[in-house]
Amino acid sequence: MRSKILLFFFQTIPFLALAQVENNTASTNKYSALTIPKSLINPQATAVMREYSEVFMMQSVDKITTHIHFIVTVLKKEGEKHARFLSYYDKLRKVSNITGKLYGTAGNVVKKLKSSDIQDIGLSSDINFADDNRVKAAEFNYGQFPYTVEFDYDIEATGSIGKELWQPQDSESLSVENAYYELQIPENEKLSYKAFNLENEKPIISKHIINTQEYSVKTQVFDVYKWTASNLIAQNKRTYTYPKKYDLPTLIVVFEHFKYGGYEATAHTWENYGKFFLKLNEGRDKLPDAFKSELKQMVNDCPTPLSKVEKLYDYLQKNTRYVSIQFGIGGFQPFPAMDVCTKKYGDCKGLTNFMYAMLKEVGVLSYYTLVGAGNDHKPLEKDLVGDYFNHVFLCVPIEKDTIWLECTSQSNPIGYCGSFTGDRDVLLITPEGGKVVHTPQYKEKENLENRKAQLTLDAEGNVLAKIQTHYSGLKQEMPNALANHNNTKDVQDFYYRRLQLPNFNIRSIKFEVEKKRIPSVSENLELSISQYAAKSGKRLFLQPNLLNKLNYNIPDTSDYMLQSKEIVASNTAFTETDALEWLIPEGYSLEHAPEPINLESTFGTYKAQISVKDNKLVYNRNLVVNKELHACQAMIEMLTFFQNIEKADKMKVVLVKKD
Repeated sequence: MRSKILLFFFQTIPFLALAQVENNTASTNKYSALTIPKSLINPQATAVMREYSEVFMMQSVDKITTHIHFIVTVLKKEGEKHARFLSYYDKLRKVSNITGKLYGTAGNVVKKLKSSDIQDIGLSSDINFADDNRVKAAEFNYGQFPYTVEFDYDIEATGSIGKELWQPQDSESLSVENAYYELQIPENEKLSYKAFNLENEKPIISKHIINTQEYSVKTQVFDVYKWTASNLIAQNKRTYTYPKKYDLPTLIVVFEHFKYGGYEATAHTWENYGKFFLKLNEGRDKLPDAFKSELKQMVNDCPTPLSKVEKLYDYLQKNTRYVSIQFGIGGFQPFPAMDVCTKKYGDCKGLTNFMYAMLKEVGVLSYYTLVGAGNDHKPLEKDLVGDYFNHVFLCVPIEKDTIWLECTSQSNPIGYCGSFTGDRDVLLITPEGGKVVHTPQYKEKENLENRKAQLTLDAEGNVLAKIQTHYSGLKQEMPNALANHNNTKDVQDFYYRRLQLPNFNIRSIKFEVEKKRIPSVSENLELSISQYAAKSGKRLFLQPNLLNKLNYNIPDTSDYMLQSKEIVASNTAFTETDALEWLIPEGYSLEHAPEPINLESTFGTYKAQISVKDNKLVYNRNLVVNKELHACQAMIEMLTFFQNIEKADKMKVVLVKKD
């Protein structure tokens, strides 16, 4: 605690010193770092958003303008990321009227942004094979902290996908003094919204009348919705809060009517929202006649729908590759299956649509499926229809079963969602429209790490190790990636960084991959380890747990206790077992056998024990951790559980040489 107080004191010295020498003008200058409320400057704050305003005006569903203005004071180097202007544009979105200023500590103007300071960057890369997305960006690299920047800019969009997101505090390291978000929409339009962690969840609603130049309409009336946020304090990152929740202040707004790329939709239900994507995909599942004949021959010996899916998914993986294609409305509309078939590449939408078209041709029903993919993607809110998605994959309903196909992967087994698309709500695009369903959740009995090892210890404490570890479910994803990596040196370098061992050499690494619904990988390691056991006279001090010692980072629990947040012990439920046989040096014996350890908690269970058989010391460890949600008041129990495991994992035994 004392170190935090000293850090805060030294960070504050520049402000106190400057406050004594600056005149009274600085104390009322909104660009001055000296006028920041003291409550917003804490050790976690790297920057303070002084003012933020965003005014969104929908003149019609295909004519939207947004004006953004912000002033942010950077307190330290790490806060510079909050002081950058960054906005993408494409054929459907333009960025203009960009202005910016840099202010010194006391609020004096140091520099004004010139047009030559604004970068125009293309987003194409190796994986973004073809797109028309670009970014306009600017920043002031001042380096004399604290300093303040101000940016203004306008965005013009010809339509939207019907969902807006506002996060006044978009990072734990940012404090916010004042911010507001304003929506102006025609009075006949409807919106829905949902607020998370905002003190003022409900907007201030008013009317706004604009005189127009159009002959038929002399005035236009808008409904105005305004949300505000103030005095948001930077905080510690909450490591153990449930990742699929909105921890920071967030507002989601969706519009009942929207238009994008010439396609119009009414989306007050998920069924209707799905119909928008039916329009986007209409007519894009046609295949070349010659390829249709090839498909029928391909599945000629497949007696069941499942066997047809297996055959065609194997064809897709072996004959196509993933690239990103983002021209025009390419972020939402797939390229035709005809093109993917001919060119042998596509993005997630194109490859999924191609797989859909192949299955359709051989009489197997499937559904194009929208998903918010990735570990950090926030969940779909069932009661708020809108675009929560960043990826597309395929659902194949088969009698008494459902098959999920990741069409961008050349290595995934059939039916495996994994951490990328598993355990979340997704939107099936059925002929009737959208339908929300949940993807498979992988539990502790499926996410396994089972390790067996034969370890030979010599009288100097050196070890020769032969280790076989069997991984399955979510636990196999990293080993699987290593098994499919074609650079042996990269794989070895990974293990040298990962293994928490003293001086050691890798003699060999081998993998065996099994592609099944719950995939698995067997990893075989041979290692030589120098002086793993400490020698003292006629004794050797040994930690039997060679590879699976828990290192637990204790969070600052004060943040958890002050807020009613749910906590989770692990983002992945799992089971780990270790069965290690230590061949001890000739003439040595175990001086004392520790008592077995048995820990039970609402978060999981842990067992460890040591036994001696002939000249072998046998170490057994079993850890099961669940993914259940708990109230924040259970934090102390969770900390105690994992601290006890950490202590148990470092258990030492003493081997003594007989006289």
